[in-house]
Amino acid sequence: MDVLLADVYMIVAFTAMEVLLADVYRILAFTAMEVTWRDVNMMVAFTAMEVIWTDVCIILAFTAMEVTWRDVYMMVTFAIVEVTWRDGYMIIAVTAVVVTWIDVYIMLAFAAVEYQDIC
Repeated sequence: MDVLLADVYMIVAFTAMEVLLADVYRILAFTAMEVTWRDVNMMVAFTAMEVIWTDVCIILAFTAMEVTWRDVYMMVTFAIVEVTWRDGYMIIAVTAVVVTWIDVYIMLAFAAVEYQDIC
């Protein structure tokens, strides 16, 4: 399934190699078990194979346990292993446990296996 999010906020909680943050649009390609949309909320329970961000260029291959979207801000809990800046973009290698967006926020709980920049 493909889910196009025309959002400006994004954050990932995972055990990955690196993360490239670029523009504003994202496309998630994954095998979804369940997807529920409510007002400004989105709940996704799935086993993600990869997440492709076009115009943003990010691919994430991981096993997601649960993803809960709420409002607009974020709070992240993780251990930063490495942070690198390239062309104004931030690349983060982290080991995270939970990412919580409260009041228009997002909560991600999953283990990322692989990330690949497609730009």
